[in-house]
Amino acid sequence: GGLTNNGTMILTGGTTTVIGNVTNTAAHTINIKYQPAIFTGNVTNNAGATIKTTSTTATFTGTFTNNGTFTSDPATNIFQANVTIGSTGSMTGGTGDVFNFSGGTVTNNGTFNNGGTLASSSPIVNTGAFTQSGPQTWSNGTTFTNNAGNANFQSDTGSPTSSPLAITAALWFYFSSF
Repeated sequence: GGLTNNGTMILTGGTTTVIGNVTNTAAHTINIKYQPAIFTGNVTNNAGATIKTTSTTATFTGTFTNNGTFTSDPATNIFQANVTIGSTGSMTGGTGDVFNFSGGTVTNNGTFNNGGTLASSSPIVNTGAFTQSGPQTWSNGTTFTNNAGNANFQSDTGSPTSSPLAITAALWFYFSSF
């Protein structure tokens, strides 16, 4: 099985399970609306392509590679393996959205901007622009590593009784001799 999208796809009207790899080609769209969708293979959203989730739960059990646009409006998005946001990719959510990362590593080389809830038991490595302004829940031992990217945490990273977030930042120094 598997699926290659060369147009516009709308998944709605009942639970959708896609068995196999999914490729969303440039300038094309996959809309997941109102009913749950489960993707069991690897998903690739190419540069110029769009995946949009609306008022539903989308579960990705294989790797998720995003070089295009991923927009949540509001929805629950569950990623259970490696997630890579490429340098041309963006992943965006607002109030009411949920991004849940569990399993694998999240690598952001593009833009992650979420005003909704973030729950992560996966390590996150950032070299792009990462902004989290909604509630955050980080599992015990989870790390966030910022390597030459911009990271903005605009909300508490948990209560004093929850697991604290460990942040590693790569620092660059410039020395000049006169």
